[in-house]
Amino acid sequence: MKKLVWLFLLLVCSAAYAKAPFGLLTNVENPGDSSPARLLRKIISGERICVQVDNSLEPGNNAPYLEMIKQGYNEWFSHTLKAIEDAGRQEEFADLLPYLKQGVQVKEAGVDCSGADLVVYVQSLREVRANCKGPAISCVLMLQDPMLMFFYPFEGVKSWLVGGKQNIISHELGHTLGMADQYKYGRNNSHEIYHTPDIKQSIMREGSPLTKFGCDDVDGFITTAHNKP
Repeated sequence: MKKLVWLFLLLVCSAAYAKAPFGLLTNVENPGDSSPARLLRKIISGERICVQVDNSLEPGNNAPYLEMIKQGYNEWFSHTLKAIEDAGRQEEFADLLPYLKQGVQVKEAGVDCSGADLVVYVQSLREVRANCKGPAISCVLMLQDPMLMFFYPFEGVKSWLVGGKQNIISHELGHTLGMADQYKYGRNNSHEIYHTPDIKQSIMREGSPLTKFGCDDVDGFITTAHNKP
């Protein structure tokens, strides 16, 4: 019941956004280590995220991809912070503000930290589609430990770092924070209670460069962060 109260009462965005229930991933409520929201809960606890890059296309060229992951995560935090500040609800969400302002500390596994929380495989399109089991350029297996991301840099990494295609990475990283796909036929990994088929404003609507963050992303982020074990 607490989750539903948060879900439907967190109107932190402007009225310009369409309001709709957010699709949390199945088992996101699970307080155990297998919860899809475990990385978000780790970040909210003030811990860093350790990322390992396995780059089979350019072995050793990992720094740009670590930067992409950092940018993608921090898009979630900066968007949520701006929505709270624009709504004048800083006092209500005072417990989250320090973490939203600090952002995400992304460190390289094996260099800055030991075990990985997320392994990013930079692969050919054929390999990514084989691992994602479908026609995709990127996907995340969030129930694995560590979580796994398979990624094909189809237009080169530079265009991602200047913002041209960054939203695709933010979409995939949303899964690692416990968020479900929000497009019409994404029910296979969406929670049946929360999912709605007609969301217009959500980075989780589809992995597209044109998809933007919306009110549903803010509601989903805050709901999941506040339901930590």
